[in-house]
Amino acid sequence: MKFSKLEINGFKSFGAPVSIDIKEGIVSIVGPNGSGKSNIVDAVRWLFGEKANSKLRMSETSDVLYMGSTFIKKAERATVKATFLNDGKEIKIEKIYSADGKNLYLLNGSAARLKDIEEIFSGSGTGKDFYSIVGQGEISNLVNSSPAQIKALIEEAAGVSIYKERKNEARSKLEDVIENLDKIKTVMDEIEHTMRSLNLKSKRAQKYKEYEQEIGTRKIKYFGHIYSVNSEKLEKVNKDVEEKGSKIADLQKALMNLEIESSQLKESSENAEEEIKKFEEEMNSYRQRERTLSDLKDAQSSTLSKMRSTYVELGTKKDGIKAELERHKVRSEELKRLMESLREEDEKLSNELKNFSTLYDQMTEAAGKEQKKRAQSESRISQLTKERNAREVERAKAFENVKDLNQRLSFIEAQIEEKKGAAQKIQVDLEKLELEESKSLDALENKNKRLNDIEEERKSIDEEITNLKKSRDSTSNKLMEIKSRYEILSRNLDNYSGYSGAVRKIITSQITGVIDVVANLLDVPRDIEMAVSVLLGGRMQNIAVKNSDVAKTCVELLKKSGEGRATFIPLDMVDLREPSVQSSIISARGVVGYAFKLVRSAKGYEGLVNFLFGTDLIVESLDDAIVLKKSKDLRSRIVSLDGQLISTIGTITGGSAERTDLISQRRILKDLSSEILSTSQKVKEIDEQITLIENRRIDILRERNEIEKGLLKENIALNNSRGSKNSILSSLASLQKEVNEIEKMKNEYLSRIQKDEKTIGQSEEYIRKIDSELSDLEFSMKSDSTEDIKRRQEMEKLQEEMIDLKMKLNSVKERFSGYSNENSRISKRIEELSSESSSIDANLNILISDINQSEERLKTVEKDLQSVRTDVEMLFERSKVTKGGRDEVLGKIEEIERSYKENKDQIDSLREETHALEIEKISYESSVLTAIEELNKVGGNKEESTKLDAQTFETLSSEIEEYERKMKFLGPVDLSAIDEYAETEKRFKEIDEQKKDLENSYRSLSDFIKRTDDEARIRLTQTMESVNGNFEKMISVLFSEGSGSLSFTEGMDILDAPVEINVKLPGKKLQKLYMMSGGEKSIVGIAFIFSLLMINPSAFYILDEADAALDEFSTQRFINLLEEYSKRSTFIVMTHNKMVMEKADMLYGITMIDGVSTVIPVEMSEFSESKMEG
Repeated sequence: MKFSKLEINGFKSFGAPVSIDIKEGIVSIVGPNGSGKSNIVDAVRWLFGEKANSKLRMSETSDVLYMGSTFIKKAERATVKATFLNDGKEIKIEKIYSADGKNLYLLNGSAARLKDIEEIFSGSGTGKDFYSIVGQGEISNLVNSSPAQIKALIEEAAGVSIYKERKNEARSKLEDVIENLDKIKTVMDEIEHTMRSLNLKSKRAQKYKEYEQEIGTRKIKYFGHIYSVNSEKLEKVNKDVEEKGSKIADLQKALMNLEIESSQLKESSENAEEEIKKFEEEMNSYRQRERTLSDLKDAQSSTLSKMRSTYVELGTKKDGIKAELERHKVRSEELKRLMESLREEDEKLSNELKNFSTLYDQMTEAAGKEQKKRAQSESRISQLTKERNAREVERAKAFENVKDLNQRLSFIEAQIEEKKGAAQKIQVDLEKLELEESKSLDALENKNKRLNDIEEERKSIDEEITNLKKSRDSTSNKLMEIKSRYEILSRNLDNYSGYSGAVRKIITSQITGVIDVVANLLDVPRDIEMAVSVLLGGRMQNIAVKNSDVAKTCVELLKKSGEGRATFIPLDMVDLREPSVQSSIISARGVVGYAFKLVRSAKGYEGLVNFLFGTDLIVESLDDAIVLKKSKDLRSRIVSLDGQLISTIGTITGGSAERTDLISQRRILKDLSSEILSTSQKVKEIDEQITLIENRRIDILRERNEIEKGLLKENIALNNSRGSKNSILSSLASLQKEVNEIEKMKNEYLSRIQKDEKTIGQSEEYIRKIDSELSDLEFSMKSDSTEDIKRRQEMEKLQEEMIDLKMKLNSVKERFSGYSNENSRISKRIEELSSESSSIDANLNILISDINQSEERLKTVEKDLQSVRTDVEMLFERSKVTKGGRDEVLGKIEEIERSYKENKDQIDSLREETHALEIEKISYESSVLTAIEELNKVGGNKEESTKLDAQTFETLSSEIEEYERKMKFLGPVDLSAIDEYAETEKRFKEIDEQKKDLENSYRSLSDFIKRTDDEARIRLTQTMESVNGNFEKMISVLFSEGSGSLSFTEGMDILDAPVEINVKLPGKKLQKLYMMSGGEKSIVGIAFIFSLLMINPSAFYILDEADAALDEFSTQRFINLLEEYSKRSTFIVMTHNKMVMEKADMLYGITMIDGVSTVIPVEMSEFSESKMEG
């Protein structure tokens, strides 16, 4: 492998790209200290992955980037690229570091890893840590390296690293194998423990399945019998239910027409209700859309205002750029004219100077024929004259500079005054705008404050409306519930719901003389309703009739209709007189009163309560009743307010009791009627409140819209004002920046004027001294011939004219250079301004389009908002009409339902009978279903079921119980244990096989590690012997009669043993390396490197001033080694030694120009040939 080319750009001092072609042989790189030679060494090390800042002579990673200079800006990235040739193929490796801290490696142009590159050069001795790169001062450090570090270099030369990698990889695998073996042993122990537990569970589960099979066989017969018996009974009950159902169906046909009519009316009512709900939902939807559109309108207005403000800012900025662009273009044209004029003047002066120089040379040649004495004098005069001329040129140049700078200062001061005046005018405009902005902000603040107050009030109103609507809805629901209860109760009273069929038959037959049921003829106070309900019991359903004939007629009717039985109270047969009472009883503790005195009868039937209650007493509690019964020995029934009853014979009937509402229905109906009136009034009041609040909401929303319109106008004006203000501030800042730059330039010019004036003074002083010496020389040469004097006078005159021409020419060139630089800056600025102006134009076009689109969207939103508000008003009117139609339909529905209830009572008795049959049917169905489920569980078939005799049925039942007892005796059983045991046993065998495989891998890897160590020892021993022989040879060559050796540390395995260097110099005892001089250390280091080279030559060697500490004799021997071994490898040598330079095949000069390292190649063979030809 050969190193053919190195390219560097942006790395350390190499601010500009350099390319170094590496020829075979010796490549010498020379240059003064600080020119960047060692940076080439750092670049190669960095390329091969060196990361230590100390080795790269840096404080931080970013120091690899070129830091910039006066003429070249700082590098954004550093690149080092090396090209190698390997068997005719190119290998290119490249490393790139960017300013953001990212590194990138490229291998033949493709992204790669450092590891990939290291693998290519592995074993070649090439890399950041190997012996192929020796930095400045490191040649002696190489010798001072630790024995372990020296050992690493020898291992690299021996190529042992591949064995180490294989061994480490094998060791890693071996550790994994050992770890996996430990894990497998742990797992196998756990599995064995699990298998022992599962074995017992599996056996118990198998026994359980045997018992389960025996039970299943017997259950098929057992539940088959149950299925057969209950199926027959169910069939009979179904037949009875069908007969009853047929009768009910016949009766229901009569109700069909009423149901159809009622259904149609209800559907109509529901449609009206749904329509009303839809109106409300649609109204809410419209209101939500109105709010959304209003918010969208606000957002669009705000966006449009911002875009208009941006448009104004960009327009103002564009005008400023345009003005600046015009100024720069005018100045650029002016500079071009000046430069063209100076170019013509330069050409003219150069031609004149050339003519004068030719004439002067001719005169000088003629003067050379004068006498030696005069020649010496003239030589001195010429020398002084040249010095004087140089001083004159320097003084004239300084004078011209002062003149030019003073002229520039006058221009600069005029510009400063002009820009300060413009800044004062802008400041006045800015103060006016700030005053207007302050007023606008105050107005905006007041309007925003009012808007916030309105928003708070709107939220409060919305919340109040919501609460009122919730209250209205709740109250309306309550009203509907009360009305429903009222209607139901009213229908029940009219239809005598809760009474027996016989009672309803008599009442609906409208027999003359039938008065009413007892419950309807009594008016019972609320607090004693429970007590009266208990006293009356079933007598509440007794029917009061005028006489016994009426009662007889009723009985005959019931007998004929078969409706059942009823109890009648003929008023001509019962005792209606008021019973006699004991007045002392009333005053007893806890007595409320006699029942007949507390309960009132309907008008005309006042004596009925006397018959119904007699001397029955009502007391507060059961305790009061007991005390009263014992103390007074009453023969009356006594009942407490909570319904506990003591009979006339002293028995107590009590406990919890459900009170019947038959006696309180009319009172409840009256209470509900009153509640309906009060609730309706409350709903009306809430609606009135909602209307008032909604009107207030509309008013504040109108006010908000007016304020928002005003705000929009104020915001637009304010944004325009701020845009103007920002533009003015930008202009003011730009002016201030320009003034600061001009002031800075002014100070720079003043400094340069002082420096040039100082130069003028020094030059004039030096010229006076030269003139004095020239005067003395001229006096001594007065004896010169007239012709010589004349010639000298002509030459002096010619010299003066040449000096004048040179001064003018230098002045022209300097002015041309200044104008050229200024023109370049202006041209660059014109390009920047043109680009910025184009960008602003593009942004303005986009902004105009966006503004037009926003205005269209805003108009669309306003149009939609107006449309939504119109739709809301129309929807509100339609809702009113629909509500009126719904109330009329509800009235008709009430009439139909009343008729429907009257007809429906006729089928109640049939349903009661059917209900009893249904209960019986459910029982049989349950038994049948249970039997089917049990049969399905045990795999039986209901179709194959048969009846059994009683003895067989009982035997089966006993056997099933016995097997179930045995199953319970087994305890909890896990049936999955059978399969789980089989799977666990299978897994145990598989893991055992894995264990055997791992044990085989362990033995194989151990053998591989041993073989690898043996091969590495052999390779290292052979290499060590070769390097040691080479080292002895090199030491004897470099140190006459010296000796040296390399050896492993005794008592250690050579794979682990460090390597020590032993050197004995001629005439000296064996000494430690650190005791040697710098030159001796360098020679030992060179010997060691060349010893390694002879074993495993690297593609290249870089030696940075390795010869710095060598004397001439040692240097010559070092050169001899370079010449001999450069046939095998390329040597890149940084040196200051001329002897090394002369032997180089290629010489590169490194020089620093304007802070940038520059490479100048010199082909030594060509140089030598040209030198010989010369």
